[in-house]
Amino acid sequence: MIFLFGTNLISASTINVTPATIGASLTAAADGDILLLGAGTYASGINFQTGKVITLQGVDKATVIITQAIGLGTSTAVTNCGLLFKDLTINIAASYFMDGTIGDLKIIEFNNVVIQNVNRCLLRTGNTTVNTIDLIKFNNCTIKNCGSGGYNFIYPKHVVKSLEVTNSTLSNYTSGESFFYPNHAAATSNVFTFLFQNNTVYKWGKDDTRALCNVRNLYSTASNYVFKNNIMAEPGATLLPKIVIATGGNLVAEKNLVVNYGTYTMTSATSSSITDNTLAGLGLSTVGFADAANGDFSIVSTSPVATASTTAGIIGDPRWLKVVSAPANLTVSAAPVAGGTVSPSSAIYNQGDNITVTATRNFGYSFKRWVDGNGALVSTANPYTFTI
Repeated sequence: MIFLFGTNLISASTINVTPATIGASLTAAADGDILLLGAGTYASGINFQTGKVITLQGVDKATVIITQAIGLGTSTAVTNCGLLFKDLTINIAASYFMDGTIGDLKIIEFNNVVIQNVNRCLLRTGNTTVNTIDLIKFNNCTIKNCGSGGYNFIYPKHVVKSLEVTNSTLSNYTSGESFFYPNHAAATSNVFTFLFQNNTVYKWGKDDTRALCNVRNLYSTASNYVFKNNIMAEPGATLLPKIVIATGGNLVAEKNLVVNYGTYTMTSATSSSITDNTLAGLGLSTVGFADAANGDFSIVSTSPVATASTTAGIIGDPRWLKVVSAPANLTVSAAPVAGGTVSPSSAIYNQGDNITVTATRNFGYSFKRWVDGNGALVSTANPYTFTI
């Protein structure tokens, strides 16, 4: 005799939506559903749904831009829910992306998302009751040119259990404060986990009272803070933001490259292990970004940085790895030096790459021409694009 045991299977639905239908589609969606966002600008209709975790995913190769600031409401009635954003751009040019009061959240996730022009906070909650967020997660994200209005990027009154940032780039939050700054009463029973791995951080935080992870004394001394394979650089700054500010907890810092950046500030750490890279240890004088001033943080495969991680791979956001098989070295300078600046000033490319160089004049000077190493005229165009 054979007994067949049946299993109830719950399968997620995939639903195609447009800017006009997204609001109704979210309301009608079931827990676990995936809404495929067609090309367009989504300026309204997005909100959390009680009891549901829903994915908002851009259709393959479609340009999907969310410009809506998501209001979280004024009560905790919406609860036990989450949103996953995937393959799209968030460009709101407003103070907050998510703001208000909401109940318990299972997850807020960003995967392959560009986040830009958020003037203050990506997330700010204003709860007066104790609510929780199980997980905030970023993977393969680019977060740039935010913070013009100050404040902290993630600024919740919710107790956060875990925050993960992997394979992402954070740049130009120069007027902003900390990346994560919980804003609630002490929750010392919360064993918090902060994972920060394979990220490139450039000019993030306006002074030395800020940090990527700034939890102070709010969470359990059994909390875990893990930083691996990151590049953190703050060129030109004198008041350097910290990497972490916490009381107690377990710190693991492995193979990070910290250049002109702050420290791991762990008062009364339960345990602490720091085995980071240094420029001197890698035989370098600079990180070697291709053109950081213009948002290009490429690392060529011939650089020691490309094999300096815990797995002998690249440190920083791995998406910036540029494989070079026939290297060509470019060096550019301004003459006279007081006349202005050039970008990039030094980089390695593959022979055959198209390169654009730009001269920016200082007051009292004008651009004249590009010449080669022998002084021969190359071009009078600015910017100038050529094949190396």
